[in-house]
Amino acid sequence: CTLQHLDYEEQLAWKGRFVADALTRIGGTQCDPPPVEPSPERTHYRNRVSFTVRRLSKDRLVAGFHALGRPNFIVDVGGECLLPERDVLHAWEQLRAAWKSGARPLPSGPELRVTLRSVQEGVSAHIQGGAPEWDGSELREIIPTLVGVWHRPDDEEESSLVSGTRGHEEWPGRRYLPVGGEAFLQVNRSAARGLVSHVLSKVGTGSVAVDAYCGVGVYGRELAARGWRVTGIEADTDACFAARHQAPDGFSVVEGRVEEHLGSLLPTDLAILNPPRSGLSDDVPEELLKSPPRRIVYVSCDPATLARDVLRLRDGYRLASVHAFDLFPQTAHVETVAVLDTAPEG
Repeated sequence: CTLQHLDYEEQLAWKGRFVADALTRIGGTQCDPPPVEPSPERTHYRNRVSFTVRRLSKDRLVAGFHALGRPNFIVDVGGECLLPERDVLHAWEQLRAAWKSGARPLPSGPELRVTLRSVQEGVSAHIQGGAPEWDGSELREIIPTLVGVWHRPDDEEESSLVSGTRGHEEWPGRRYLPVGGEAFLQVNRSAARGLVSHVLSKVGTGSVAVDAYCGVGVYGRELAARGWRVTGIEADTDACFAARHQAPDGFSVVEGRVEEHLGSLLPTDLAILNPPRSGLSDDVPEELLKSPPRRIVYVSCDPATLARDVLRLRDGYRLASVHAFDLFPQTAHVETVAVLDTAPEG
């Protein structure tokens, strides 16, 4: 929470400056600070939080967050954090109060990553690390609101549901997404609704789109419901499952890496890009420039990698608009939507 000491309006002003500075300095595009939409909730807004549990000698342990600037150091965190939704925070407090020495309700192993997610039915848990053949049943006894427990042991690539059932997400405004342990969704529901509405308002005209890094298919599903033909691309198996669940006609999902599949789906009228913090891999801008969609709507959680990718696309695109959303109050993170249109010939 590196901006927690600032008044909220000042936080928004700084985030606008972060975006403008990155696009000007890294992206080579002169840009004034864009408007930053405030979050309806400024504390207790995160529906998903990950904690690191590290077992020390003599059954001692530390559990909390990696320290800023000291990633190998874990800051012990109980119920004092102001960011998690209250049901997530309460589940974390219940777990800490009941795990006794060595965190024995959790799978064995020197270090675990515990992610708690708020879902419609309660809370789901995803445990990464530790030994296999752990059933998670004791965890559900400790936390009565726990709907399901997922586990990805060390040296395994995928998670499995070891206890309980999948939870569901109402997103955006529809209870249709059966989410598992790792499927990506924006952590700030109330602010993300404004983000989704803005993205959908910027798609322009057309009928064919690709939704790259589509996650559970929030954008692609909504476009398909409006009559578009949309192909989503997503590497995470569990997110693909959620995206395909009761999907509207006109929306399909290709499972795999964007750089492996994007070229075969272009050109289109529209490309929605919502990559991870690292931005686009090297091959993706090349594919976009070879068979350019008429419009790109780029959703970014890192102004620096957004600016880098805008620079990579400048031979074929111009930056038409920039708008930012404060999905992460009290922190220096900001979500940015950049619209890029094909540059006129000559």
